[in-house]
Amino acid sequence: MNITRSMVIKIVVVLTITVIIAQIETVSTSQAQQMSAEEKKSFCSPNNPRLKFVNSTESKICGIPATPSPPANNTGPSNSVNSPIAKPNP
Repeated sequence: MNITRSMVIKIVVVLTITVIIAQIETVSTSQAQQMSAEEKKSFCSPNNPRLKFVNSTESKICGIPATPSPPANNTGPSNSVNSPIAKPNP
């Protein structure tokens, strides 16, 4: 099997990104564990307006499911900007 230099670079980049993501998740989780019970209670309250959208860290802290991301809008840009403007007849 012949591994090219570009394949090695791609593998190193993927592994580096994976390690960085794991470190970020570890820091977020350890910070969440440092919250007092009162802080968690206040933060995770159903009345907290920040929890209308729940990210993965908030999901871990509060034990509630994360809000799913909306699907990408695949429609192209509107042509209304480039549409010619009708000129009135004099």
